Amino acid sequence: MYVKVSDKEWEEQILKSDNAYFFSSPTWAKIIEKSFDDYRIATRLYHINDKSILIPMMEKNTYGRTIPGFKLFDSMPMGPGGLFSESEITTDDFRCLVENIIGSRHIFYLALPYFMDLSYSDNSIKVRHEWNVKDERNYTHILSLDGKDFEDVQKNYKKRTRNSITKAIRSGVETRDATSLNDFKEFYEIWSTASKNWDAQETYDFGFFKNLYKFGFPQVKLSLASIDEKTIAGIIAFFYSKTIYYIFSSFNESYSTFNATSLLLNNLIKKACQKNIYKYINFGSSGTNEGLKKFKEGFGAEKKVKKRYLASSTFPRIIQRINNPFPNLLHFKIKTF
Repeated sequence: MYVKVSDKEWEEQILKSDNAYFFSSPTWAKIIEKSFDDYRIATRLYHINDKSILIPMMEKNTYGRTIPGFKLFDSMPMGPGGLFSESEITTDDFRCLVENIIGSRHIFYLALPYFMDLSYSDNSIKVRHEWNVKDERNYTHILSLDGKDFEDVQKNYKKRTRNSITKAIRSGVETRDATSLNDFKEFYEIWSTASKNWDAQETYDFGFFKNLYKFGFPQVKLSLASIDEKTIAGIIAFFYSKTIYYIFSSFNESYSTFNATSLLLNNLIKKACQKNIYKYINFGSSGTNEGLKKFKEGFGAEKKVKKRYLASSTFPRIIQRINNPFPNLLHFKIKTF
């Protein structure tokens, strides 16, 4: 059994957790719904075993690629989703929850932390551990800030990272926080040009970045770097509750030797430490890009692997009729308050 919740109830519930991301918020859901025609908000409050469990999620329009009447549920795209309850969530609770969502006519994409294991006795539900499906969201990089000051974090920087930051400063790279829609437009122009050369990169039009600016302030923060008043790089991070998610970055290839992104990330970490309220920064995944992995790990971020599952009714044709069987895995961080 489930009920819909107001934005106020939704946010109150997730903010009780120390592990709430901006991706779990109603604001992010609004940005996604307004930016992409194939998503609509489907967040629900489930009552399972005398517990109330909130799942921020979206319903994805598959445009007839599944059997009519079936629905595909997905967590908030582009980042970790969340499962929120004021009580401890057991494996049995989660089993009941998934069965409730899927019933006999739905599909559910999810990823679980490494310590969580699921088993189902109900033949109407199929849960399958998928390690061999190529998907860049099977791990993330976490930089812990809990109980550390900036100097403590800096001690774990790799030598090459320190050198790149020093070079950016000596080269005269200047940084600033974005304050206008025009700043977001400048970043988008750099990002859209650079992304054409990236493998397996999703594309977003300027409308998405416009909605980040329009609805996301003050949680969505864009920082820009420039040389001689010319913008050459930028990063976007989501500040929410006690977590930060570094989500977008890009630089002008003609100015790659200035290491502007390294300086911007160093400033982000410094600001986070000064606030003294953030537990960690999530650097996200790097896919199969070894250079990007090393770049993130150069700041002391550690790779954390997550198990991935596909849950659906046992009708195999459902899966076969989806063009991309893993469009956006549903990510859960199983945490209690």
